[in-house]
Amino acid sequence: MDLNVFPAEDTDGLVALSTMEDLDRYTYLVAGCVGEFWTRIAVGRVSLKEWDVEKMSGIGVRFGKALQLTKSSVTSPAICAGRCYLPADELSVAGLTPEDLLHCANEPS
Repeated sequence: MDLNVFPAEDTDGLVALSTMEDLDRYTYLVAGCVGEFWTRIAVGRVSLKEWDVEKMSGIGVRFGKALQLTKSSVTSPAICAGRCYLPADELSVAGLTPEDLLHCANEPS
């Protein structure tokens, strides 16, 4: 998804994901599916046979996505490389643009 949405690191420009749906898809692709995968692997263990696979897989997806959201929202190297994972429509509601995130003056005190 990064390759389709964001500019190459050697080019100028800053691009944000467009919507919360895009952010949800991104976090699933990079981390949510990992939580789902490892949950299904763990269920294969004898001591976890009583787990509800679907329920625990859903929890694994949410956990992985939450970790990625935390990482993505505070990663300034990504912003400097032209990738803003915070959706443009949500930034707009807050009166911000992706470029505003490059300026320390816009950080909460």
